[in-house]
Order: sequence, then C-alpha cells, then structure tokens
Amino acid sequence: MKSGEAYGTLKGIIEQNFHLSMKYAFSGFVGFLFVEFITYVLFHMASLSNLLSVTPAFLAGVAVEFSMDEFWTTKNRGIHTSGALAFLHRMIKFEMLNLAGTVIAIIIQYILFVLFYLSPLIGNIFGSAFAFPVNYYVQMRSTWKMRIV
Repeated sequence: MKSGEAYGTLKGIIEQNFHLSMKYAFSGFVGFLFVEFITYVLFHMASLSNLLSVTPAFLAGVAVEFSMDEFWTTKNRGIHTSGALAFLHRMIKFEMLNLAGTVIAIIIQYILFVLFYLSPLIGNIFGSAFAFPVNYYVQMRSTWKMRIV
C-alpha cells in the first residue's frame, strides 16, 4: 500500500465514522481527565513514584472510558450482550486491548520524566495522543464488533 493510499484509507475511516469517533474521543478525554486526577493525587499528594502512580490511574481511567463508550458512544450499535458477565467480559477485553496503548503512554511518560524532568501529567498528554487512533480502531472492531470502514 502506498502512503497516499494509506492516507486515503485513514481519511475515509475518519469521514465515515466522524460522529462515532468524536464521541469516542470525548469518552477518552473524560477518561484522560480521570487519569490525570488520579496521577496527580498519587504522584504529588501521596508521593508515589511515577510508575506506581500512573499504572492504577490508567486502569481506572480506561474503566471510566469503557463505561462511557458502552452506554453512550456505541449505544444501539455493535454487540451489547446483556448481563453482568457479558458486560464484564467486554470491559476486560477493552482493558486488555488498551494495554498496548497504555504501555506506550507509560513508556513515553517515563522517558519524558527521566530525560526532561517533565511531570507525568504532561507526559500523559503525549502518550495518550499517540495511542488514540489505534485504540479507536481496535476497540470498535474487537470490543463491540463494529464495522469501521
């Protein structure tokens, strides 16, 4: 695939899924704010190390994002099998699929913290922005079995 074709495919995905991706982005932003708050509390107020503060913050933030995506972003779209076990299964899948993006974001945070002494709050902005498009595509296709293209 040539770079122009890749750009065309990405542009088509964005255009065809603009409303859904904006809702997903908003859910991600709310989850991001939650991550930032928990990181701030654990890192600055509880004096935990960078890695110890961001790991539970990311897991909690992803759970907030999943809940918004489950009940708002993908409402009446994709697979939403009822029942607590099905909900828990989707949430675990969502968390696991976000793990790669979370690991990348944590690595970026850590590198920025160690090399440039940037706060984990700033590092999270860079890491989250990098992981967003990959997470959107993977989550919609895998967690809710939705067609994206």
